[in-house]
Amino acid sequence: LEAKPRICSRKDDDGSQGIVIYTTSMRTIRKTFNCCDKVRTAFEMLGLDFDERDISMSVKFREELKARVAPEPPNVPQVFIDGERIGGAHEIEELVENDQLEGILRERGPSISLVFLGYKANEKEGLGRANNEWVVCLVCNGGRKVIDEDGFELVCWECNENGLVRWSEEYAEYAAALAEDSDDSDDSEDYDDD
Repeated sequence: LEAKPRICSRKDDDGSQGIVIYTTSMRTIRKTFNCCDKVRTAFEMLGLDFDERDISMSVKFREELKARVAPEPPNVPQVFIDGERIGGAHEIEELVENDQLEGILRERGPSISLVFLGYKANEKEGLGRANNEWVVCLVCNGGRKVIDEDGFELVCWECNENGLVRWSEEYAEYAAALAEDSDDSDDSEDYDDD
């Protein structure tokens, strides 16, 4: 298999534009998980498109957060707007309680759009998944290994260290194309009943 460009990198950039929220989905420390959930909910309630980067699902996101907040410890949640650190759960809670969060977002101009995008848009479009949801890689089926046409074992180029990719509109199109190709190949096979 030849190397293909990444198709699931909806916002796989340096986080210098838009809203980036570093969270964790691990529930081992309930207070941290609840804080992450509150911050996520605050942005969802405004109907904003944001890039949630779950540090428990990706080493890349964990290292990225460490670099962005150094020399402080990389505690989650952390919110960045247009590359500027806004703060964690306490700061966002204060901004919401004082009705200042929406004002900060409006000051940012055209890079922050106060319209329904992200998760809510996907519900309308029927894609069935949020853009930040992690799903099993369709290239390696989560096994992290791919066999090339010469029979050599390669590390999958598409997914993270857990065999997962972030769902996106591009990935939905890719999944649909794979399913269509699979249906076409099933239809073309002739089975002999003899």
